[in-house]
Amino acid sequence: PYKRLQALDDLGDDAAALAANAAAVAAQLDEKLPTIRQAALAALGKLDSAKLAAHADAVARMLADGEFGVREAAVRALARLKPAHLTPHLVDALAACLDDKDEVVRDAAHEALAVLPPASLGAHAGRLSRDQAKNHARIVLGVCARLILQGDLHAHRRARHVGESCGPGR
Repeated sequence: PYKRLQALDDLGDDAAALAANAAAVAAQLDEKLPTIRQAALAALGKLDSAKLAAHADAVARMLADGEFGVREAAVRALARLKPAHLTPHLVDALAACLDDKDEVVRDAAHEALAVLPPASLGAHAGRLSRDQAKNHARIVLGVCARLILQGDLHAHRRARHVGESCGPGR
């Protein structure tokens, strides 16, 4: 497995070789070892959008993988697609990841969808804006909790003020 991991990593560093071997890399998505699937997704994510689009359905299948690292890598690979190459079913698949059981996958899906134009999001645009507000609140609360645990109440008040002054829509 180490040699295949190294080969996938090397291909990711050589755009021409990766483009020429993209089908072979995509075939690695059927590999039993999650580290191989993850490395293949990372390499595919380095393809230009048009070439990646040819393998987008295979990448999207990995959104249902049992390993969160594979699901995250699939989200990040699909996030490299330009809006012109994102079909509605791919946007739906990414939006479904907003409900993933693992936070890292949810965060990656949020990042991927947040940069898309609203017209590409379709029915998911409203949900994404609600999720952005929740995500902002979660970040501010996390900062405040850390400051409180450190005993810096003045910093807590400053962080709360920052949260109020730079919240969504401000």
